[in-house]
Amino acid sequence: MGLKIRYGRWIIFEFVIKDWPVCPYRMVQVRPAPDKNLFRGLARYKINKVEFNYRYNNLVVELKEIAERYFIKTILGADPRIVLENILPKILI
Repeated sequence: MGLKIRYGRWIIFEFVIKDWPVCPYRMVQVRPAPDKNLFRGLARYKINKVEFNYRYNNLVVELKEIAERYFIKTILGADPRIVLENILPKILI
């Protein structure tokens, strides 16, 4: 999943956190499948918006209550096949 403890601190290898005080939110795109432990780990880093891969959209909807419990808003991923199916013919013409 990417969450590890090293020297007594939680480490998430998929991304790097940089603080920008003027920015009121922290948003990340993650690769692993969502589960309650991942939401708990993201909450430790005060991440409040997270986008998952489109193939996990059904699982994200099921875990929405757990995400809201940790004050994390989930963003459903867009399926590139559907997006490109509507846009690509217009571009090629």
